[in-house]
Parts: sequence; structure tokens; C-alpha cells
Amino acid sequence: DRGSAPELLLPERCPRATMRFRARAEPGPLQTLVAIAQCLDKISTECVLNLTEKNFEFRKRPVAECEVEVYASLASDVFADYRIESKAGNVISLEVNLKNLLRALRSAGEVDETVIKLTRKGNMPCLTIIADTPSGLNVTQDVPILRLITQEGMKDYAEPNLGRPCVTGSFPEPRHVRTVLERMKQLDKYVTIEFNQRKGALVFKVQTEVVSLRTFYTGIEINFDGKLRRRGTKFSAMVNIGELLSVMHFANANYEKVVVCCIEDSALVIYVGFEEGSGAMTYYCPLIDPNDIEMDICNA
Repeated sequence: DRGSAPELLLPERCPRATMRFRARAEPGPLQTLVAIAQCLDKISTECVLNLTEKNFEFRKRPVAECEVEVYASLASDVFADYRIESKAGNVISLEVNLKNLLRALRSAGEVDETVIKLTRKGNMPCLTIIADTPSGLNVTQDVPILRLITQEGMKDYAEPNLGRPCVTGSFPEPRHVRTVLERMKQLDKYVTIEFNQRKGALVFKVQTEVVSLRTFYTGIEINFDGKLRRRGTKFSAMVNIGELLSVMHFANANYEKVVVCCIEDSALVIYVGFEEGSGAMTYYCPLIDPNDIEMDICNA
């Protein structure tokens, strides 16, 4: 049950010296961490960090079925130095407040190197960000750990296995899409995204009883799976505009590629790859059944 409460270890009950983490980030990886935290801050107030020997991961699960689910990661080898130790197979999972984390990461500014490590202030474990500025000033920011999560509890934060996508396509210029969605949001709560393989087009559209608005993006590479290809050259999916807009904040990041795909009857998935392979984010936006909207209108 994805909605069940995860098994937690409260900070004040955590034994000392059972886990260690220390990483040194140069400007590139640090800016990717900032970008990911900024994107998540537009969606949630807290997130889970899952630190393993291979990856520095961010995870945000939905509280309600209609909310976006987000998973992001940086490979450990993009850090100048990366060391982790724990009794749970060298895995440390913790929850932090995103605004606190973002403030701490931003405090590093344009320094050549930033240290991120686990520390303890009294009985409170923290994720501490340390930066030495060019002027010789040492800037230290402590991010209190809200809770530590056991391996069993992390099962509730596992990335969903929804099967293969039925359609995949390249994504248009995100800033323009965000502007279009902001206008459409004034007309309706939902947007339909149409994948047109024959025309190589991605269409965003809203339609109500009084108005219809469509925006076409052409030159889009679209691929259907075999089963969908036999049903035609078009496929449509509906999502909540507000939820999709919350995703579009990745437009401000230094991304290298963006791919959109759809898992039929489940989710619209947007994959964002950051520059130089430094990291990636995957968003899962729940699909809306148009029949449910019609029933809501009828019952209103």
C-alpha cells in the first residue's frame, strides 16, 4: 500500500556513529543539486534523500493520487569525493525540508568546492553544507534531518514500475510550453496532450462548452509501440494543468534533453537529463479519465 506510513527512526533515537556520509561537490554537480531542489520545492515542502554507494537520490511520493511523483539522482562519481558508511548496506535514507536544503545549497554560491556531510548538533542529526569562499570566509549551513527512514520504510518511496510506455516523444521548448499552460489554466483545470505520429506533432489543447484552444508543436519525433501502432497514428492523454505546471519549473535548469512518454491508463512521464550526464529527473503525472470529469459535471 503506497499510502501507508513508512517505518521511521526519529532523530533523537538514532544511535551515534552508525552512519557516515561525506561528499565534495565542484560547481557543476552543486548547481545540479540546486536545480533539483528548486524543482522539487515547487511541488512539495519535504523530500527524501536516498544516499547509496552509487547515487545521491531525491524522492518525492504523492500524498494524494492526483499529485505528481518525482525521482531524481546524481551518480556518485560526479562528485570530487564521495564516501558513505552505514549498517544498512551503506545506504542512508532521510527526510529534509526542501526550503532549508535549498537555502543551504545556495549559500555555497560560486565557490570551487562544497562539502556535504552528515553531522550531529546535540541530539539532532543534520545534513551540513560547508563552503569556503574566495575571501576566506567559511559558510556552514545545517539542514536538520526530519527523520531517518529504514530500508523497509523506503519501499514506500520506490519508483513505480508501470510497464513500458505506449508512446514516446521529444519535448518542445519547456519555457514556451509553460507559458502556453499558464494561459490554458485560465480556461480549464485539465489539458489534453495529443501525440500525432503521422504529422510528427505534439498538441496541447483545452476544450470547454464555450471555448477551445489548441497549440501545435511540429517536428517532434514520436514513436508508438507495436500495439498502439495498430490502433492508428494518434494518442491522447489528459492531465491536471496545475500539476503539469508544477513540473515545468525544470525549464530553468541546465537540462540537456527532455523526453515525454505515456503509460496507458496510468501516467504521463517526463524525463529530464541534465548537462554532461550529471543527473536526471523523472516526473510521473497521473492521467485523468475524461469520463470522471463528465460525471463530476453531471453531479455538480
